[in-house]
Amino acid sequence: MGESGTAPPFYSWTTSGGVPYVGVITTSLIGLLAFLTVSNSGQTVFDWLVNITAVAGLIAWLFISLSHIRFMNILRSRSITRDTLPYKALFMPWFAYYAAIAVFIIIFIQGYESFFDFTASKFFTAYISIILFVVLWIGSQVTLYRKDPWFIPVADVDIDSDSRVVDEEVWDEAPQTWYDKFWDTVL
Repeated sequence: MGESGTAPPFYSWTTSGGVPYVGVITTSLIGLLAFLTVSNSGQTVFDWLVNITAVAGLIAWLFISLSHIRFMNILRSRSITRDTLPYKALFMPWFAYYAAIAVFIIIFIQGYESFFDFTASKFFTAYISIILFVVLWIGSQVTLYRKDPWFIPVADVDIDSDSRVVDEEVWDEAPQTWYDKFWDTVL
């Protein structure tokens, strides 16, 4: 990530063996949070970490759904059918709309209990991940402002570059027998 510019450049520093030691040190320092369990405020920190990770996962799924919806809009604007794709999920893009709406609602109501017997600590514990997301997103937009626009118009999105490489890939064939279809569905 340091080499691609999505993380600070010092994350690309490596040892002679190619180990990104700054990333390893950062990850190890996060592991030291386990020592918080020996203090009285360990439960509070645990609640903060649980809310940060759970809501961050929901935010990621929200953007996965929104990305799929946008991809379908780009295909529709170019008159490309879903049948030309190597994989076509059932009930899409309708499930993407459903998932985006449901996850958006869950993100904002997951901390509703902080409004009954309101305290700033409970509110920030419940909504810290949303606050972090907004701050980090604004920060990324400020740093990327001169490079790329934050939203590319549908007509300008490039979905054709490297498509020949993808077209040449060999995709697994769909199962033919009922036994293979059953296990493909189960697994």
